[in-house]
Amino acid sequence: MIPESIRKHSMESFMEFIQNEIAQDFGYSDDEVMYSLRETLSKLKSDRQHVPPPPRPEDLSEVPTKALGPILQKPMASIREEIHEIQSRRSRANCRFFNRHVYEEKYQIYLKMYQKQLGVVTTSSDSSDDSQTTCCSTSSSSF
Repeated sequence: MIPESIRKHSMESFMEFIQNEIAQDFGYSDDEVMYSLRETLSKLKSDRQHVPPPPRPEDLSEVPTKALGPILQKPMASIREEIHEIQSRRSRANCRFFNRHVYEEKYQIYLKMYQKQLGVVTTSSDSSDDSQTTCCSTSSSSF
């Protein structure tokens, strides 16, 4: 495409032309494009224009001046410890408003549902804490 016809396009139609029409059919074979690219690069190298000129002193620095990534107030190790403490049983057991009986009932209900989904057979005595579970091919004690 010659530069005069490029200039006639509006910005929207030019972008549409590049993104849709040229992407589907460039109009040249791959070999012709590579040969032309080699010639153009060799011409740029002979004219010493294949690299950009050095930046002027008044240009902005291209090196980052701020830290990359998220800025955290605490180190990741302490954040992980806090998450682990929140998720652990100890933090729930130490809560003043924690009702242990309600928690154990819910735990047993969810444990039975989970075992039923996995197809685990439960053999238990009178106390639910001493129950043992066995699966089809492996055996393990309850959580």
